[in-house]
Order: sequence, then C-alpha cells, then structure tokens
Amino acid sequence: MFAGNSTYKQRARIAVGILLLTAIVCVNWPQKLPPVALMLATAPDGLNVETPNANPTGEATAPQVNTQALAKQGDLVFVWNDLLYLAEGASGSVRALSDSGQALAPTWSPDGEWVAYIRVTENSSQSGPLWLVRRDGSQAHEVQGLPRDLWVKDFVWSPTDNQLAVSVHGHGLWLVPTTGKPEQLDPAPWLYRAAWSPNGQYIAYNYCLSGDTPRDDGDHDVLCVIDITNRQRYDLVQTHDAGIRLLGWWPDGNGILYWEVPAHGGSVATDGVMIQSVPLTYTPGKGQPSIVATGSEPPGTPLKRADANSKQPIALTGTLCYQDWTRFTRDGKLLVVDGYGREAWANKQLALLDPRDGQQKKLANPKGRVALDPALSATDGRIAFVTAPDQGPAWSPNDDEYKAWEAERTLHVRDQDGKLTTLTQAGKGIIQPQWSADGKQISFVAQGAIWTVAADNQSPAQKIVELDQNADNFSLYGRVNYIPYFSWFQP
Repeated sequence: MFAGNSTYKQRARIAVGILLLTAIVCVNWPQKLPPVALMLATAPDGLNVETPNANPTGEATAPQVNTQALAKQGDLVFVWNDLLYLAEGASGSVRALSDSGQALAPTWSPDGEWVAYIRVTENSSQSGPLWLVRRDGSQAHEVQGLPRDLWVKDFVWSPTDNQLAVSVHGHGLWLVPTTGKPEQLDPAPWLYRAAWSPNGQYIAYNYCLSGDTPRDDGDHDVLCVIDITNRQRYDLVQTHDAGIRLLGWWPDGNGILYWEVPAHGGSVATDGVMIQSVPLTYTPGKGQPSIVATGSEPPGTPLKRADANSKQPIALTGTLCYQDWTRFTRDGKLLVVDGYGREAWANKQLALLDPRDGQQKKLANPKGRVALDPALSATDGRIAFVTAPDQGPAWSPNDDEYKAWEAERTLHVRDQDGKLTTLTQAGKGIIQPQWSADGKQISFVAQGAIWTVAADNQSPAQKIVELDQNADNFSLYGRVNYIPYFSWFQP
C-alpha cells in the first residue's frame, strides 16, 4: 500500500499524468536573462546562514548557493521556486535560465552548452512543451513543431551531438536539433522511451505492431534501432503480447537492454519485470553497418519471443523499471537494485549482472536493511548506495510511519574489495547519491536540498542549495525521486 494519503495523491497524480497530455501553451520571454547576485556562505561548515535578496516580506527572491561546496561537484542546473537556475562550480556564478512558468526535468547537452527542460502547462500530468536554452541564458526558446506536450521521460540528448531523441505520445519518435525544425523519424505507435547508442549513430526504441487497433492474438511490441544517418530501421525482437521499456545500450554498443512487460500491464510493471539483454551483430555494407540481433534466423529477422525455435534474448533478473536504479561498471557489468515487489522497503538488494551471459552476483545488504539508489565512481568503481530498514512487503505505513522510515535512509560506500563504509558525516534521510568526477565527493538530496560530503567521511556534509520549495518528489512506494529538479554537468 502507498504510504499515507498525501503520498497516495502523489501516486494518483503521476498515474493521471501518464494518461493526460494537453495542448501546448506558448509563452514568450527574454532571449537572455541577467545573472543573479547572491550572498555567499560564511559559516564555518560552509552552510549559509542568511537569506539573500529578500523582498519586504522577508522571503528570498533568489536561491542561496554555497559556491564553496558547489566547486567540489561541477555545474548544476536546478529548479527553485519553479524557475530554472544554473550554478557554475568553477566560476561560482549563478544565473536564471527562465523567468516565468514552471520548469521541470532539466538535462544537459553533451558539451554542456545547452539545457533542455519542460515548461509545465498541465499540473496534473506535469507535462508541457520542450524548451531549450544556452548556459549563458541566450537563445531561450520553446521548440516549435512537436505535435504534443512532453513528460519528464520523453527526451534524451545524443551523447555526441547537440540534438535530442524525443518520444511524443501517440506521434512516435522525433529528432530535435538545438536550432532548426524537429523531424519525425518513425510514427512508432505505443513508443515508450528511446535510448541513444554510445556512439550517437543509432537510437533504440519500441513500437507496437497492432498500432491503435488491438489484435486478437495480443499486442506485440518490437524492439528496434534506427540509423539516424540513413534513416534505416532494423527490427531486433518481437514480443508475444508484451510491452517493451528501454533500459539502454551496453557501454560498448554491442547490445541493448529492455524490460519486457507482459500484456503491457502497468500494474505488472510496477511490481517488477525481467530485464532482457539482446546481443547485437554489425554487418558491413554500403554506408553504415546494418545491425541485427545476434543469432537471428534468417539473419536480419527479429527474434520471436513466441517461437520456441527462435534464438531468445538473455534473461537477467527481475527489477522495478527505474533507469536510475541501474548503472554500468567500467568492465561492462550492470549494477541494479534487484528484487520484485513495488515496495522499496522490502526485498531490495544490489546485484551485478553480466549482460553477455546472464551471470550474476548478489551484493549482501547490511543486516535488516534494503539497498537502494546505487551510484558508481568513474575513477575506481566504488559503489555509493542508500540503505533503509527492511519492513517486509506486508508493511502498510501511515504518513508518520513512512516519514520515519524515510528519515532512516543512510549513505554507504562499498570499495572494490567489498568493504563497507557508512558515511556518518552525511547524516540521514539520504536520497539519490552521485559521485563527483574525481571520486572525492558524493552529492545527495536530503531535507529538500542538495548536499555534498567527502567520500572518505572525514568532514561534515555541506549544503549546496535548497531545491524547489514546491517540489513534489515523485515518491512511489518508498522510491523517492528528485531527478526532475536538477542535473549535474561534470566535464
């Protein structure tokens, strides 16, 4: 059961939001916004103790950023009082990137020069038109030409170029440049999510064979990729009355991972479904290589899930369909929060999976606790993660009980030898840790703010900035999500 009335309303709002997308509301605003003057931290522990830029009522009119702490992490875009701000770690400058509306889901371009985000026009679904803005506040504009509003999961930057793959509900897959018009790549009925290949050459996604008309034998999804150079589509897997939710590509581009959802069941997916891994073969030809599922017969035809004689994807393990609960290690293993059941407070532990053969290794939890929110250090593979009390699947908390459970979320680091360190300096109530590029700091969310703490646990945590005072953390059965409110750029 969902934790209490208020959190139940959050879940209901998200569910309604998936179904409702409304017409785009166009809002004009200045092409370049001025920087924000801020008062810097002076407290010994790096925390700000004064309210800057206050209006006559005493309310802050700009976010208070601890630039000393920020410098340890990188550049940060974040939502505060519905507006989008950028805080630069190297220079310490802070500027507004929007001046009206409600910003949500900011994400960085691969070169760190652009930010894409949604300007919410439909509160019940948290959806709205896509906006683009340069990091200096210039060239801010609503993307024109997309047929519908977007939700937070609907757009993703290319890893190599300043263009986005956009999933438009009911209108398929689109390619959106920072300048110029969007282009529809594939009508792709029932498209859920798209994912770029590591080299930026291909986009993986799904479509449903039945389109808008249900089939008597079930609605079969197809996993496919499209070559964005020649617009050639390659079908890889055909399900049997099941949906596909893209997880992503293997880091070397030689395979794709997805969740397979029986009968397209939303409730089924909420309780966890199997991750499937599809190895790929690239066949040389004119122009770019063609791409097929390894072992397909005849070569180039999709693997058929309903055909016992067909080569099948590699089943890995059952997890909830949260991309931020999956991470790739430097040697190509997939780190996941393993375990069925929609409740984050039960049956959750970390596991390392090999997408090439399905081999897996479970990582032991601290006794009596579940493991959540994994993050990997790019420097040496250390794992930062959160634990909380294991309450079992039958636990049905009221609001106070749930808040008490959430307040017990603790930050740990597991080193390469499996040694566990509890980062006591971080305090409790920890959500969504993320490593700094040099592996010396870990940022996290707690008490409605972004903090940073030394990974060696030798100094107190420092608050970087408060998040949006109106932020709804998208909590669902104990999985707490502040991702739609900030994004790091760590060159």
